[in-house]
Amino acid sequence: MSVYLVDDDADDRMIFAQAIAEVAENCSLVNFSNGRKIIDFLRTPESRLELPDLLLLDINMPILDGLAALEIIRTEMKLYSLPIAMYSTSSLDADITKALVLGANLYITKPSSFDDLTVLLRKALSAVIQHNDDFDYSTFVMTI
Repeated sequence: MSVYLVDDDADDRMIFAQAIAEVAENCSLVNFSNGRKIIDFLRTPESRLELPDLLLLDINMPILDGLAALEIIRTEMKLYSLPIAMYSTSSLDADITKALVLGANLYITKPSSFDDLTVLLRKALSAVIQHNDDFDYSTFVMTI
């Protein structure tokens, strides 16, 4: 399994890496520090050969925020089959609604403890793993 995390906070990326290692032993994690970097990466021909099993986008980032990156990925890049989770400290209904309207499949509010993070990651990864490669992620929506 492979996961891409887009988050500008280095501490959050480090904690996430520790949590994902605990939850999914054979999971590869690739980090990006802002939305522009993931968009630039996804535009390379090499990236289309092996997309991640799950992409997590933080909402509040400099340069290009997660919602803008999500909109580009879903409309311009036509990556409908890529499961995308918003991963943010925001629990505002407006942010959740906007993310889901723009095409996010999951919305995860960043937890305050490491243990809660591992629980949420187990739920998110199991939701993605349950579906085979033919699953239509354009209609899959979940908040955890």
